[in-house]
Amino acid sequence: MHKIMVSACTLAALLLPVEAESDVLSLSNGNQLDGTLEAVTILVGGEELTQARAGIASVSVSETGKDFVELRTGEKLKGEFVSLKFRSVDGLLTLERKEVRLVTLSADLLDKAREELAAKKTKVPPGDAEGLLKLARWCRRKGLKAEAVSLARASLKADHDGKCSKEAHKLLGHVFCQGKWMTLAEFLDLRLKTEEQKDETAERHRRMEKLKKDLTHEQLDAITAALLTNIQLYKTYLARAEEQKKQELEQVKGRYRALWTKVDGKVKGLLRDLEALEKNRNKIKQNKRTSRNPFAWTQGGAPRGQASEEQKEKLEEPLREAKRNRQRIASAIKSAQATGSRRASRRRTRISLAYQRNKHILLAGKPLTTQQMIENLEAAIKEQ
Repeated sequence: MHKIMVSACTLAALLLPVEAESDVLSLSNGNQLDGTLEAVTILVGGEELTQARAGIASVSVSETGKDFVELRTGEKLKGEFVSLKFRSVDGLLTLERKEVRLVTLSADLLDKAREELAAKKTKVPPGDAEGLLKLARWCRRKGLKAEAVSLARASLKADHDGKCSKEAHKLLGHVFCQGKWMTLAEFLDLRLKTEEQKDETAERHRRMEKLKKDLTHEQLDAITAALLTNIQLYKTYLARAEEQKKQELEQVKGRYRALWTKVDGKVKGLLRDLEALEKNRNKIKQNKRTSRNPFAWTQGGAPRGQASEEQKEKLEEPLREAKRNRQRIASAIKSAQATGSRRASRRRTRISLAYQRNKHILLAGKPLTTQQMIENLEAAIKEQ
C-alpha cells in the first residue's frame, strides 16, 4: 500500500494571506464566488454590447430587469444583462442573467494591480514558464487570486516537468502522491477510496476464510465463478447505462433543434435587417451632405433619417423578444441536459448497489444464479 502524505508547503500555500479582496459574485442560489469579473454582456437597444472589466466602474443587477453598467468614463449602459464572464480559482465561468443576484467589484487597489499586471504581461512571452510563475507569485501577493491560478496553470502548461513545475503545482494547491501531482479533491477522493478498499479487503478475506471452513471445494469454486460473473455483468451494465445517457442527451438536442433553428434564424435575420438599415441611413447622410436637391433626402414628406429611425424602432422590439426567446430555449436545453445527467448518475448508483448486493449474497455462502444477478441489475437500470 502506498503511503499518502500532504505536503506542508502545499497546505501552507492554500492558506497564504493576500493583500486585497477580489471581485465578489453573489448568486441567485445563495452561493458566492470570489475572483475577477472579466466582461459583461448587456442588451442595449436590441444590440448586445460586451464591456471588459478594465472599463467598468460599477454593475447593477435589478430585480425589474432594468440593469446597467457604469463605465469609468461616466457613461451608463442601460438595458438587460445577457451574461457575464467571471474568473474564479476554478477557471473562467460564463453565467446567465438569472444566475446572478449581485456583483460587487473590488477596490481601486486591485484595479491598479490589474493595470500593472497587464503591463507586466506584455513583457512575458506565452511560453516563458519561469516568467509566468513569477507573475503568478506577484498576483498572489497582490490579492489577484484568480489571475495567480490562471498564470500558474499557464506556467505548468509551458513546462510540465521542468524546474518551475513543482512550485506551480504548489501554487495551484496540488498534492504530490504516489509519484504524481493531483488536485486536493483528487487526493481526498483517493484517500477515501484507499480506506474503503482496505476495509473491504479485510472484510472479504474474513468472509472467505469463514466460507472455506463451512463449504466444500466444489461450492467454493462455484461461488468464485459467480463472483467473477457478477463483476463482468457489472461492467456490462455500466456500459449500457453510459450508452443510455448518450441517447437521452441526443434526444434532448433533437427535441429542441427545430425550435432553436427557427428562433436563432429569426434573430440573425433581424440583425441583418438592422445592419442593412444602418447602411442605408449612412448612405442617406452622405447624400444629404453632397446633394443640392432639398427633396433628395425626404421620404413621403418626412426626412428619410426620421423614417429610417422609425423603421429601426420597429425592428428592435421584435429583436429583443427573439433574443429573449433564444435565451429561454438555451436555458431549457441546459436544464433538460442537467436533469438527464442527474438521472444517469442515479442509474449508475443503483447498478453499483445491485452489484454490491449480489456480491454480499454470494460471500454469505448463499446460492445466486446468473439469471438472478441479471434480474437484479436489470431492475436497477430500468428503475426511474
